[in-house]
Amino acid sequence: MNDCTISGSGTISGGEYRNVRISGAGKVTGDLKCESFSCSGASNVEGSIVCSDFNCSGSTKVKGDLKSTGTVRISGSTIISGTVSAGEIRSSGSFHAENTVSANSSVSMSGSTRIDGDLIAENITISGLVKVSGLMNGGNVSICPSGNSRTGSIGGTNITIKNDSPNYFINFIAKFFSNSNSDFSFETDLIEGDKIEIFHTKAKLVRGGVVTIGDGCEVERVEYSESITYSDHCKIGEMVEI
Repeated sequence: MNDCTISGSGTISGGEYRNVRISGAGKVTGDLKCESFSCSGASNVEGSIVCSDFNCSGSTKVKGDLKSTGTVRISGSTIISGTVSAGEIRSSGSFHAENTVSANSSVSMSGSTRIDGDLIAENITISGLVKVSGLMNGGNVSICPSGNSRTGSIGGTNITIKNDSPNYFINFIAKFFSNSNSDFSFETDLIEGDKIEIFHTKAKLVRGGVVTIGDGCEVERVEYSESITYSDHCKIGEMVEI
């Protein structure tokens, strides 16, 4: 297999390569299979990518699926039209997936994250503005939200939603661009896990073993099997021991 490099403006056909590097403006017509894909410029892939490692520090659009057996690293802007599966995902830029995202080990995301499907991994750590339309499911889930973040539901063993170091300027900017007037930094329909600790969160139902409802929360119903601790500065509609 040959390497393929685009350092200016160019187009390559889909196929099988060893290493693909784009530092200019590159277009791939068709499905791509390679050991590594790296973009520090602007790339448009009109198909799916199967690779060991995926790196984007520029702008990349993939009209198909992205399947990586290794690590997906994003520090620029990436849009994936299909599903995303990887060993590990690390994103510190703008990440938008129009379908389900899954990782065998861990997902670590900061910046702006939008997933129009489910997010599944053993360990999930997210900070910044996050929108997940479906289920966020992991063994350990830690969310430090900015602006008005939301998921459809969350399931896991240990779940924490807490902004330990609030940056009020970033929160203001995130809320401005999220087009929401909500006072909550995070909203979801359902949170279900063994150990749950949440702050400044609005939820319809929280169900768990050991449950902590902190400051600024509004929960319609809480179901707990072991213990519950709640702040004087939260609103709980109903508490039920199960």
